[in-house]
Amino acid sequence: EAAADPKAVADEIVRIHERYGVKAFSNWDPNVMLRTDALSIFLDEMIERGSPVDLKFEMGVQPDRLDAAIAEKMRQAGTVSMTIPFESADPKMARRFGKPYRVDDPVRAVRMCRDLGFSTGSFHCTWVIGVRGEGWRHIFGTWLSVLEAGGLPTPFPLTLTPGTREYDLHQEQVQGKDLSELNGHLWPTLPSFEATRVYDLVLQIVSQPDLEKGRALAQRLPPKALKAFECEVG
Repeated sequence: EAAADPKAVADEIVRIHERYGVKAFSNWDPNVMLRTDALSIFLDEMIERGSPVDLKFEMGVQPDRLDAAIAEKMRQAGTVSMTIPFESADPKMARRFGKPYRVDDPVRAVRMCRDLGFSTGSFHCTWVIGVRGEGWRHIFGTWLSVLEAGGLPTPFPLTLTPGTREYDLHQEQVQGKDLSELNGHLWPTLPSFEATRVYDLVLQIVSQPDLEKGRALAQRLPPKALKAFECEVG
């Protein structure tokens, strides 16, 4: 797989910074960890230049490929935030998503970065809710895992795209709906308006970076959901 010349990328970042005063750069390559050799060279180049800008890896860092050596280079190169996908605390759901890493890999990655001195409270830790067949453990358990690791909970509703695997798995729920109805915040997979109201509250709860604020909001859940919350979160 081809990769841009890491030195040339570092040169261009510094040039733009010096000419236009840009102070932060975001990497939007969702597969940046597939070429850790190129990434490592780029980070070395930024370190050599004194890391004059903030770096953000916001399209996601594959957690099983993030080791202490590359994380330390990222820190020295000026990395201030990254996105680490959590997918699910429920092993069954994690297997369904077909990711190449285990449930505990993102937890390990965030804790490692915290130990290295990163401010991981700005690390977006993502997972999808509103998925057919999910349980409360997927939602509330994943939120708790993010908080315990020290990351920023970043759940998002499932937005279905025709032609994808998840769209095909939700055919029964989305039959007859056009593209305008598939936006995740409309909860296209849910069966009723009442269910969407519950999920609006659930999304608000698990977006909280503070456990006690989430716990207070959870008191507004219907009894079954509240019982599940208390079983998972305590």
